Amino acid sequence: MNATNASEWAKQLHKWHQDDHLAHAYLCVAEHSQIVKEFARLAVGVLFCEHPQNGVACGECSSCLQIRSGNHPNLEWLVPDGASLKIQQMRTAIKSDTLKSMSGQLHLLVMEDVHKLTMEAANAILKWIEEPSAGRLFLLLTTSPSSLLPTLRSRVQQLRIAEDHLNASGNIQESEVFSFDNQEKWGELQELVREFGDTAFAGARTGWHLVSDKWIKWSFNALQTLAFADLLIRYLHERASKATDSAVIHRYAELTMAAFQVRRQLQSHVNAQLAWETYLINASRRDEGLGR
Repeated sequence: MNATNASEWAKQLHKWHQDDHLAHAYLCVAEHSQIVKEFARLAVGVLFCEHPQNGVACGECSSCLQIRSGNHPNLEWLVPDGASLKIQQMRTAIKSDTLKSMSGQLHLLVMEDVHKLTMEAANAILKWIEEPSAGRLFLLLTTSPSSLLPTLRSRVQQLRIAEDHLNASGNIQESEVFSFDNQEKWGELQELVREFGDTAFAGARTGWHLVSDKWIKWSFNALQTLAFADLLIRYLHERASKATDSAVIHRYAELTMAAFQVRRQLQSHVNAQLAWETYLINASRRDEGLGR
């Protein structure tokens, strides 16, 4: 299939689901991992949303809130354990899937970086994907489809995701991912994102102290902390898309991926302050700061 942007693919999956034409497994491919993960978040949102509007999740229903907090019972999101996706992770997921298979509801499994499956893990999931339980949908994310076993590629449909889905203006106020009744908090989130993107990542350790002070003062709740993570990921990607120097682009990509990992930690209820402090310390240790 031709490459299509992430939001359009998410809408298409929603339409196929409504028309009962949804396949059981898709290999979702993009040149950059943050692109394909953004698509997965959009797709997960609209597929589970109770009140989608024009193929976009409402962000306010109970399902949307469960997804945002990382507690949706019918969603499993697997990431590599260290350098690879291991066979024990697959066995655990398969066992969990078997226990849920009687419900008849949609169950969605997102697997990041499937090109990092060990040989044993890849072979372990072949039958699972070929003969899924009722209502099971696999979204397999990768930037390197050629690295997958041919037997695995043959069992899935491929979606190629284009890069042009993010807001090219760089104005994070136009983001539709989150909306809060508390507009003051929304403004504070955006300001903090800019602090991270424009000051703290420039290699100056003092940047953290400014951000840390504001974070403590504003006392974000769990939902707002996750919103901050998603805004930061989007903002960094937008900055990378505007950069022309390959070293700067690579630097932004590293920071974006690290932010993804922090977001995963936040879903496990780790200390948000400590997680972001560690993130920034690691960023400031780099020899080169970000270009502006």
